[in-house]
Amino acid sequence: MIGSSCGFLFYAIMHVVFPGLPSENYGLYALVGMSGVISGTLSAPLTGIFLVIEITRGYDAILPLLLVAFITTALVKIVEKHSIYHHELVKKGFLLRPRTDGRILADIKPLELLEQDLITVRPELLLRDIIPTIKKSKRNYFPVVDEEDNRFCGMVYFNDLKEFIFNSDLLNSILVEDVMHSELTTISLADSLIDIQEKFEITKSWSLPVVEHGKFKGLISKATMLDLYRKELRVQTDK
Repeated sequence: MIGSSCGFLFYAIMHVVFPGLPSENYGLYALVGMSGVISGTLSAPLTGIFLVIEITRGYDAILPLLLVAFITTALVKIVEKHSIYHHELVKKGFLLRPRTDGRILADIKPLELLEQDLITVRPELLLRDIIPTIKKSKRNYFPVVDEEDNRFCGMVYFNDLKEFIFNSDLLNSILVEDVMHSELTTISLADSLIDIQEKFEITKSWSLPVVEHGKFKGLISKATMLDLYRKELRVQTDK
Protein backbone atom coordinates (compact mmCIF):
# COMPACT_ATOMS: atom_id res chain seq x y z
CA MET A 1 0.00 0.00 0.00
CA ILE A 2 2.74 2.45 0.97
CA GLY A 3 4.88 1.53 -2.03
CA SER A 4 2.07 1.80 -4.56
CA SER A 5 0.94 5.10 -3.00
CA CYS A 6 4.47 6.48 -3.25
CA GLY A 7 4.69 5.34 -6.86
CA PHE A 8 1.36 6.92 -7.73
CA LEU A 9 2.32 10.15 -5.91
CA PHE A 10 5.54 10.29 -7.90
CA TYR A 11 3.51 9.80 -11.08
CA ALA A 12 1.15 12.63 -10.09
CA ILE A 13 4.06 14.98 -9.48
CA MET A 14 5.70 14.01 -12.76
CA HIS A 15 2.37 14.50 -14.56
CA VAL A 16 2.20 18.07 -13.23
CA VAL A 17 5.80 18.79 -14.19
CA PHE A 18 5.45 17.04 -17.56
CA PRO A 19 1.80 17.37 -18.66
CA GLY A 20 2.45 15.34 -21.78
CA LEU A 21 3.21 12.19 -19.77
CA PRO A 22 0.94 9.30 -20.90
CA SER A 23 -1.88 8.98 -18.36
CA GLU A 24 -2.29 5.24 -18.83
CA ASN A 25 1.12 4.54 -17.22
CA TYR A 26 0.10 5.35 -13.63
CA GLY A 27 -0.22 1.63 -12.86
CA LEU A 28 3.41 1.07 -13.80
CA TYR A 29 4.52 3.74 -11.32
CA ALA A 30 2.50 2.04 -8.59
CA LEU A 31 4.20 -1.31 -9.31
CA VAL A 32 7.64 0.28 -9.36
CA GLY A 33 6.90 2.01 -6.05
CA MET A 34 5.86 -1.28 -4.48
CA SER A 35 9.03 -2.97 -5.69
CA GLY A 36 11.21 -0.14 -4.41
CA VAL A 37 9.72 -0.11 -0.91
CA ILE A 38 9.85 -3.90 -0.53
CA SER A 39 13.41 -4.12 -1.86
CA GLY A 40 14.68 -1.29 0.32
CA THR A 41 12.94 -2.50 3.47
CA LEU A 42 14.05 -6.11 3.16
CA SER A 43 17.41 -5.35 1.51
CA ALA A 44 16.38 -7.99 -1.01
CA PRO A 45 15.86 -6.59 -4.53
CA LEU A 46 14.99 -9.92 -6.15
CA THR A 47 12.38 -10.60 -3.48
CA GLY A 48 10.82 -7.21 -4.15
CA ILE A 49 10.76 -7.79 -7.90
CA PHE A 50 9.33 -11.31 -7.92
CA LEU A 51 6.84 -10.60 -5.15
CA VAL A 52 5.34 -7.69 -7.07
CA ILE A 53 5.30 -9.65 -10.33
CA GLU A 54 3.62 -12.66 -8.73
CA ILE A 55 0.96 -10.52 -7.06
CA THR A 56 0.16 -8.29 -10.05
CA ARG A 57 1.23 -10.44 -13.02
CA GLY A 58 3.05 -7.35 -14.26
CA TYR A 59 5.66 -9.20 -16.30
CA ASP A 60 5.87 -6.35 -18.81
CA ALA A 61 7.30 -4.09 -16.10
CA ILE A 62 10.32 -6.30 -15.36
CA LEU A 63 12.96 -3.81 -16.57
CA PRO A 64 11.80 -0.75 -14.57
CA LEU A 65 11.22 -3.02 -11.58
CA LEU A 66 14.80 -4.30 -11.79
CA LEU A 67 16.19 -0.80 -12.11
CA VAL A 68 14.27 0.69 -9.20
CA ALA A 69 14.71 -2.34 -6.92
CA PHE A 70 18.50 -2.39 -7.20
CA ILE A 71 18.88 1.39 -7.01
CA THR A 72 16.66 1.52 -3.91
CA THR A 73 18.58 -1.29 -2.22
CA ALA A 74 21.92 0.40 -2.94
CA LEU A 75 20.72 3.74 -1.57
CA VAL A 76 19.24 2.17 1.56
CA LYS A 77 22.52 0.31 2.24
CA ILE A 78 24.28 3.67 2.49
CA VAL A 79 21.97 4.75 5.31
CA GLU A 80 21.14 1.41 6.98
CA LYS A 81 23.33 -1.65 6.42
CA HIS A 82 20.85 -4.12 7.87
CA SER A 83 17.36 -5.11 6.79
CA ILE A 84 14.27 -4.52 8.91
CA TYR A 85 14.52 -8.13 10.11
CA HIS A 86 18.13 -7.79 11.26
CA HIS A 87 18.07 -4.24 12.62
CA GLU A 88 16.81 -5.09 16.12
CA LEU A 89 19.04 -8.17 16.35
CA VAL A 90 22.11 -6.10 15.53
CA LYS A 91 21.02 -3.40 17.97
CA LYS A 92 20.76 -5.96 20.78
CA GLY A 93 24.07 -7.61 19.83
CA PHE A 94 22.53 -10.91 18.71
CA LEU A 95 23.72 -10.63 15.12
CA LEU A 96 27.40 -9.97 14.58
CA ARG A 97 29.10 -9.73 11.23
CA PRO A 98 32.14 -11.95 10.49
CA ARG A 99 35.62 -10.51 11.07
CA THR A 100 34.34 -7.74 13.33
CA ASP A 101 35.60 -7.35 16.89
CA GLY A 102 32.21 -8.23 18.33
CA ARG A 103 31.91 -11.42 16.29
CA ILE A 104 35.45 -12.56 17.03
CA LEU A 105 35.10 -11.94 20.75
CA ALA A 106 31.70 -13.67 20.76
CA ASP A 107 33.32 -16.81 19.35
CA ILE A 108 35.82 -17.00 22.23
CA LYS A 109 34.64 -18.44 25.52
CA PRO A 110 36.10 -17.24 28.85
CA LEU A 111 36.88 -20.84 29.77
CA GLU A 112 39.36 -20.96 26.87
CA LEU A 113 41.32 -18.12 28.48
CA LEU A 114 41.30 -19.41 32.03
CA GLU A 115 44.75 -19.79 33.58
CA GLN A 116 44.86 -22.20 36.50
CA ASP A 117 48.57 -22.94 36.82
CA LEU A 118 48.88 -20.41 39.61
CA ILE A 119 50.57 -20.37 42.97
CA THR A 120 48.15 -19.14 45.60
CA VAL A 121 48.91 -17.93 49.11
CA ARG A 122 46.85 -18.02 52.28
CA PRO A 123 45.77 -14.80 54.01
CA GLU A 124 46.98 -15.90 57.45
CA LEU A 125 50.59 -16.45 56.33
CA LEU A 126 53.37 -14.14 57.42
CA LEU A 127 55.16 -12.32 54.63
CA ARG A 128 58.32 -14.31 55.38
CA ASP A 129 56.40 -17.50 54.56
CA ILE A 130 55.67 -16.45 51.00
CA ILE A 131 59.24 -15.43 50.12
CA PRO A 132 60.02 -18.95 48.78
CA THR A 133 56.85 -18.76 46.70
CA ILE A 134 57.91 -15.43 45.23
CA LYS A 135 61.35 -16.79 44.36
CA LYS A 136 60.10 -19.76 42.36
CA SER A 137 57.20 -17.99 40.65
CA LYS A 138 57.47 -16.37 37.23
CA ARG A 139 54.58 -14.05 38.01
CA ASN A 140 54.56 -10.85 40.01
CA TYR A 141 51.08 -11.32 41.45
CA PHE A 142 49.65 -13.95 43.74
CA PRO A 143 45.99 -14.79 44.40
CA VAL A 144 45.12 -14.94 48.08
CA VAL A 145 42.79 -17.88 48.69
CA ASP A 146 41.36 -19.36 51.86
CA GLU A 147 42.59 -22.94 51.85
CA GLU A 148 39.56 -24.35 53.66
CA ASP A 149 36.82 -23.35 51.22
CA ASN A 150 38.79 -21.96 48.25
CA ARG A 151 37.26 -18.55 48.92
CA PHE A 152 38.90 -15.72 47.02
CA CYS A 153 40.24 -13.09 49.41
CA GLY A 154 42.28 -10.78 47.17
CA MET A 155 45.59 -10.36 45.39
CA VAL A 156 49.13 -9.65 46.52
CA TYR A 157 51.44 -7.86 44.09
CA PHE A 158 55.21 -8.02 44.20
CA ASN A 159 55.50 -4.23 44.02
CA ASP A 160 53.61 -4.01 47.31
CA LEU A 161 56.13 -6.33 48.98
CA LYS A 162 59.33 -4.55 48.00
CA GLU A 163 59.37 -2.31 51.04
CA PHE A 164 59.14 -5.31 53.38
CA ILE A 165 61.57 -7.76 51.79
CA PHE A 166 64.71 -6.30 53.35
CA ASN A 167 63.16 -5.66 56.73
CA SER A 168 63.12 -8.86 58.76
CA ASP A 169 61.03 -7.33 61.54
CA LEU A 170 58.24 -6.49 59.13
CA LEU A 171 58.50 -9.84 57.37
CA ASN A 172 58.02 -11.58 60.69
CA SER A 173 55.11 -9.48 61.85
CA ILE A 174 52.94 -8.56 58.86
CA LEU A 175 50.40 -10.98 57.45
CA VAL A 176 49.48 -11.47 53.81
CA GLU A 177 45.97 -10.21 54.50
CA ASP A 178 47.47 -6.93 55.74
CA VAL A 179 48.95 -6.08 52.34
CA MET A 180 46.58 -7.80 49.93
CA HIS A 181 44.16 -5.95 47.67
CA SER A 182 40.66 -7.16 48.47
CA GLU A 183 38.56 -4.64 46.53
CA LEU A 184 39.14 -5.95 43.03
CA THR A 185 37.13 -6.22 39.85
CA THR A 186 36.53 -9.90 39.16
CA ILE A 187 35.44 -11.91 36.14
CA SER A 188 32.72 -14.53 35.94
CA LEU A 189 32.80 -17.38 33.44
CA ALA A 190 29.33 -16.23 32.44
CA ASP A 191 30.73 -12.89 31.24
CA SER A 192 31.10 -12.32 27.54
CA LEU A 193 34.50 -11.46 26.11
CA ILE A 194 33.17 -8.00 25.31
CA ASP A 195 32.31 -7.50 29.01
CA ILE A 196 35.74 -8.80 30.03
CA GLN A 197 37.45 -6.47 27.59
CA GLU A 198 35.55 -3.54 29.09
CA LYS A 199 36.67 -4.57 32.58
CA PHE A 200 40.29 -4.59 31.43
CA GLU A 201 39.86 -1.14 29.93
CA ILE A 202 38.20 0.29 33.04
CA THR A 203 40.67 -1.18 35.55
CA LYS A 204 43.78 -0.76 33.35
CA SER A 205 44.79 -4.23 34.55
CA TRP A 206 46.66 -6.90 32.63
CA SER A 207 45.08 -9.76 34.55
CA LEU A 208 41.88 -10.22 36.53
CA PRO A 209 40.76 -13.00 38.88
CA VAL A 210 37.93 -15.32 37.87
CA VAL A 211 35.53 -15.86 40.76
CA GLU A 212 32.35 -17.95 40.79
CA HIS A 213 30.10 -17.72 43.86
CA GLY A 214 33.03 -16.43 45.88
CA LYS A 215 35.28 -19.33 44.85
CA PHE A 216 38.56 -18.72 43.07
CA LYS A 217 38.73 -20.37 39.63
CA GLY A 218 41.84 -18.84 38.09
CA LEU A 219 42.98 -15.77 36.18
CA ILE A 220 42.36 -14.31 32.76
CA SER A 221 45.10 -12.12 31.33
CA LYS A 222 44.81 -9.52 28.63
CA ALA A 223 47.85 -11.02 26.87
CA THR A 224 46.16 -14.42 26.59
CA MET A 225 42.96 -12.82 25.33
CA LEU A 226 44.80 -10.81 22.66
CA ASP A 227 46.74 -13.89 21.56
CA LEU A 228 43.55 -15.94 21.15
CA TYR A 229 41.89 -12.98 19.43
CA ARG A 230 44.64 -12.91 16.80
CA LYS A 231 44.30 -16.66 16.23
CA GLU A 232 40.52 -16.41 15.86
CA LEU A 233 40.91 -13.46 13.49
CA ARG A 234 43.17 -15.54 11.25
CA VAL A 235 40.64 -18.39 11.28
CA GLN A 236 37.75 -16.13 10.29
CA THR A 237 39.84 -14.34 7.66
CA ASP A 238 40.73 -17.66 6.02
CA LYS A 239 37.08 -18.72 5.77
